[in-house]
Amino acid sequence: MISEPSFPAGQEALSQGDYETAIAHFQGLCEVELDPQILTSARQSLVLALWKGDRQQDAIAFCRDLAQDLEENPWAAKTYKDLVLRYQKQAQGTEEQKTGKRQLPTAYQSPSEAAAAAVFVSGREWRNAERAKTWKRLKAPQEWKFWLRQAITTLILFWVVRTSLDWGLDFVNNILARLPLVSPIQGFYQNPTRNILIFLVILLAVSPWLLDWVFKYFYKLEPLKFSQLASQYPETAKVLQKLATQYKISRPQLGILPTSAPFSLTYGNLPRNARIIVSDSLLEQLEDDELAAIFASHFSQIVKGDFIFFSGAIALLQIPFTLYWQTTKWGENLSQIVPQTYPQFVASSVRWIGGLGAALFYSTYCLWRLPLLYFSRQRLYYSDRFAAEFTGNPNALSRALLKIAVGMAKQIEQRQETIWILEGFDLLMPVGYRQALSLGSLPDKTPFADVLTWECTNEYRYWLGLFEPHPLIGDRIYLLNRYANFWKLSPEIDLPTLIQEKEEKRRFKLEEFFCLFLTLYLGYLTKWIDWSRGLQQTIYSVIFILVVLFLTARLKEYKDFLVLLLVWLSYENGVNLVSIFIIFLAILLLDNQLNLEKLKNSYKALPLLQTSMLFGLLFGLAARITLWIIGLASDYLSAWVRLPLWRLIWLYNTVNPFLDACILAAFSFCIIVWINHYFPNIRISPTRKDPRIEDLLSNPKSLPPNNQGVRLTGRLMGRKGISNWLAQDLMLKTSSGSIRLNFVSKAGTIGNLFPIPLRPEQFCDRKVTVSGWFRRGSIPWIDVDEIRTTGTKSTRSGYPVWVTVLAVLSALWSAWLIWNA
Repeated sequence: MISEPSFPAGQEALSQGDYETAIAHFQGLCEVELDPQILTSARQSLVLALWKGDRQQDAIAFCRDLAQDLEENPWAAKTYKDLVLRYQKQAQGTEEQKTGKRQLPTAYQSPSEAAAAAVFVSGREWRNAERAKTWKRLKAPQEWKFWLRQAITTLILFWVVRTSLDWGLDFVNNILARLPLVSPIQGFYQNPTRNILIFLVILLAVSPWLLDWVFKYFYKLEPLKFSQLASQYPETAKVLQKLATQYKISRPQLGILPTSAPFSLTYGNLPRNARIIVSDSLLEQLEDDELAAIFASHFSQIVKGDFIFFSGAIALLQIPFTLYWQTTKWGENLSQIVPQTYPQFVASSVRWIGGLGAALFYSTYCLWRLPLLYFSRQRLYYSDRFAAEFTGNPNALSRALLKIAVGMAKQIEQRQETIWILEGFDLLMPVGYRQALSLGSLPDKTPFADVLTWECTNEYRYWLGLFEPHPLIGDRIYLLNRYANFWKLSPEIDLPTLIQEKEEKRRFKLEEFFCLFLTLYLGYLTKWIDWSRGLQQTIYSVIFILVVLFLTARLKEYKDFLVLLLVWLSYENGVNLVSIFIIFLAILLLDNQLNLEKLKNSYKALPLLQTSMLFGLLFGLAARITLWIIGLASDYLSAWVRLPLWRLIWLYNTVNPFLDACILAAFSFCIIVWINHYFPNIRISPTRKDPRIEDLLSNPKSLPPNNQGVRLTGRLMGRKGISNWLAQDLMLKTSSGSIRLNFVSKAGTIGNLFPIPLRPEQFCDRKVTVSGWFRRGSIPWIDVDEIRTTGTKSTRSGYPVWVTVLAVLSALWSAWLIWNA
């Protein structure tokens, strides 16, 4: 026994692995400490020290004694249960080594009934809010909107795949045409639409079995019997059986994946061959009612049928994604087996070719998943609603989402990298690994409400989450809280109650006339409106205008129709980027007055490149329209005014090149104006040196341009080797949580492929100090300025330099277009 036990000394010994010293300090504190808060912390730390010091039975016995007084130790009962389960997991592992068979994790039993498993020991205390015993049905959502969004997503996905393949085939033929002894492949010049359609239909038909093969071959998928699930998770099995009976659908096939990351997913091409796959970690971390809510949400996707589309889409995405991570392995392995007698540049060249191929496949994967993001977010809202209404337990679903986030973050921190399955199948999972990292890694004593307030109150939260496949967890829990309030239940997480603004009565306002003008301009660009082509075309033009007027002034849900019109026009008429922007701008302005105000102030909210692109299009379009009017007026007035106005007619005639030049010039101008504010000099105040992650996330009004220079010390996490040359998996683990890092070279993202002296991935799994600018978005991140190890090695990001170079190149391109106009 230590004569003067100290909690800081015990914590220091615990962190250094000196468990006996830590146990001595904590035992002494438990005997002499009078402060309730310190006493509770000492008891919790003693449990942890006993467990890590290979004294598991002592830890369980000590926790069992504490659980006798739940008023003084409310955390002890849950911890005791988790420790027993974990102890049984170790016993099960020993048994598996002897028999060679793997058992399913089971629900909690008494210690004498050792047959369970667990890997998750959390010190977080849950409210375990009540569930409804009787409840009313919620108002039915508008199903047509759901199906329309799915149709739009399908069209956009097909267009993106077709266009990208067209570009790729043309690029290959252009290269072949310039090489000696070879000639272009004539088949690449043919229209690939029919072949792509046939391939996608076949892929959709075989997607369940293809994904089964992927899971079995790469991730060791095993079948999960319904009888096993029923014996260990009775409420989950009951919910699954009741859903199948009510909707007259056969029970989905169940599978389990042996991984420490908690997740679940659904796929199939018909209800009768639907699959629900869970990880064993999910079964270990969730209670029975929480697991039932997750299963109900997946069954919603089967009932609505959207799982069919996503099965085919994910099967398509697995082609470039699997090639990406397999290419990284092949590149690393081939570079290592090059004989040492060969020159050094041979191995380096092999590795560089592997990295280039991996970057190409990864870029294709990211491009093809872009059209799926919007519908992926929307369908999870429907799934949450369905699960809460069917089970009457929205609080269980809230806990499940948060526990999954915590489990994912812990798994990433333990592995020091993101495992492939989390990235490749995140569109099918209820929680994304990117959004789970910072939220799930916060200390157990951090109230979730403090950091989730931003996600349900910030007015730009949806705009900042456009490129994420999952809705904000705070926004989802806020809606679940509303369901709980509707059924007179206290919520699991206390989030602010938002006051819905009253919708103004629809009037044909000035901005709607402006949107009509822009829509007509789109018709002019796409030749839908051409008054010189006779009576028939004039009638079509008038009908087009009347439809736009009707959608603008009368139809409340006009947005989806305009988006569908945009997609069809883009595919059939090859609408350029500016015309697409015009339609989206019209949709945005017509939505409501609040969106118009958001658009005006978006330069204060969006990241630099997005803001510059948005206002570059706005200012460039305005400048082009102004010059177009000047040119048109010069054409008409040149016959009446004795001035050489005819010299300005070219402003009217050269539409597209001059329009592109105006947009590029405006884009360059916006970057130059805002770059100093976005990347100020980093001056680290005492509050910005190693700030707590929860403090950075707790400000509900924080936005990316609200630059906050920070310096954080921690362990750099991420994949090593060519799989992380683009710095796509770069994270920092600190004592208060983890956060994603954005590292861009001076030549942009593609510049990371160049042979630079020190790539950030070379510092992974090492203690580093990161300085940069903290950005609060749907996924919080740090724009890196410098990464420095404890020694003298460091690497600097070139993001500000790259943005400046981009502005200069845009200005030069604009000048070249104007010169040749």
